[in-house]
Amino acid sequence: MGDKKIKIKRISLKREIYKLLLLTSIIPIISIVVVNSYSLSRNIINVNNSIINGNINLTKYALANDYKNSHMNLEYLAEDANAKRFKDSNNDEAKWLQKSLENFLNAHDDVANVYMASENGRFIMAPNAEIEEGFDATQREWYKEAINNPKEVVVSQPYIDVVSKKIMVAYSKA
Repeated sequence: MGDKKIKIKRISLKREIYKLLLLTSIIPIISIVVVNSYSLSRNIINVNNSIINGNINLTKYALANDYKNSHMNLEYLAEDANAKRFKDSNNDEAKWLQKSLENFLNAHDDVANVYMASENGRFIMAPNAEIEEGFDATQREWYKEAINNPKEVVVSQPYIDVVSKKIMVAYSKA
């Protein structure tokens, strides 16, 4: 009977030592894993936020630069002598203006089309293309917005272009 008690105490003592070893090694390991996981997730979030903010700033800069360039281009086109005369006369200005618009388009790869319309319904565009019968530029949003804001360069909402049938954004100025 005495040997049995000693054996049970040894087994109990062994178990207690195993339990202590497991607890002293598992708790720190779990703590380290939890802290590292939290730290890693915070770092990933910070890096992602930094990348996203950088991309937003690049996009913002690109859009501002595009707007500035478009504004300067529209000012240039609006000051063209043929463009000024195109609005008011029926002479050869349209032919010369067409050439000016084509030259402008050739020099600016990022521009898809260049339109010019007058209040009396005259319309010219580069590149020269077939337009739907009954097309009236004065009824288009880009034209109306430009007329309503004559001192500003107006950026339209995206619309479907009548020639290419693609979604476009127009910069316009009266």
